[in-house]
Amino acid sequence: MRARVVPPLLAAFLLAAPAFAQVPEGARTEQILAELASSPRVAVVAGELGKSSEALERARGARASGDGRHGQLLEKLALLWAETAREVLAAVEAEEKAQLAQKKVAEDREQIERERALLEENIARRSRAQIELKKAKEEAASRPADPPPKEKKTGKQGKAGPKKGGKK
Repeated sequence: MRARVVPPLLAAFLLAAPAFAQVPEGARTEQILAELASSPRVAVVAGELGKSSEALERARGARASGDGRHGQLLEKLALLWAETAREVLAAVEAEEKAQLAQKKVAEDREQIERERALLEENIARRSRAQIELKKAKEEAASRPADPPPKEKKTGKQGKAGPKKGGKK
């Protein structure tokens, strides 16, 4: 009974397999190469891209000459070089971001140091001003109090100074 069930299941699997098949290495490689070629930093990974393109061309040549096994291996090699190029590019971008972050940290540290110096200067000024104020209060307390100013006598109209029409 098993012998009769297996062939129909095997046939169904083989018919459905192309629908679930992955993208071939050659097509994935070309997709990655096109993606990386549009990058502004393509020069950084030029060597890896060249090796990937070369392996892809060799794979096409091997398949054209009927050597499918080596063609498939060369396509895998081309894909590995393309993925390596993508990873190198990602590492370069991450390194650039890290350098920008380090530069920002250094700038922030400098700003903090400047602000700390200003704060210390202001604290010192405040302390000096408090000391001067304390000395001034002590001097004022030790001096005899000045007598209050005497009021000037006023004329009949309650105004101080000369009267109208009178002699000066």
